[in-house]
Amino acid sequence: MERRSASVAPLLAIIAVSLIASYLFYTTGSFALYHSHDIHVGPTEWESFQIWVTEGDVLSGSFEVISEGNIDFYVMTEIEYREYTRFGNYPAAVYTSESVDKLDWSVSIPDEGIHFVLYSNEGFLTEHIQGSIVVTTSRSIVWPVAVTAGIIAIAIWACLKILQTVRGDKGF
Repeated sequence: MERRSASVAPLLAIIAVSLIASYLFYTTGSFALYHSHDIHVGPTEWESFQIWVTEGDVLSGSFEVISEGNIDFYVMTEIEYREYTRFGNYPAAVYTSESVDKLDWSVSIPDEGIHFVLYSNEGFLTEHIQGSIVVTTSRSIVWPVAVTAGIIAIAIWACLKILQTVRGDKGF
């Protein structure tokens, strides 16, 4: 009985770590449903935020240029973003608002995938921008978190078994 409980504790720890890692993966970065930012965009530069969305999601938010200028604001697909950043082409974006110093915005996403929220400063002074981005979605993260946690748990367990074999341990 002691042997069984000794092998259950590491397994429970592996499951807990994998669930936490998986949850963090799906609730931060590109998958986060809320982004807050306080950024500075230099003259003739741009700053962007990458967001993963599904078809029908609504991206919305607001921002204000705290300094004395204005910026161009875009919501773009990944292809539009590549055109903008590689070739300097101004995009036929999902959403565009140019020369603004304050904006409340909202756009329904036509296609699943990575989208970019981009602030472009075409002026000669650095612009200070404070804003937020919200993703309104019907997607659930329960299944992706469970699958990812399972994959992580199996990988950790396999690594531990390999270590045990190499060391000659008789553990779990």
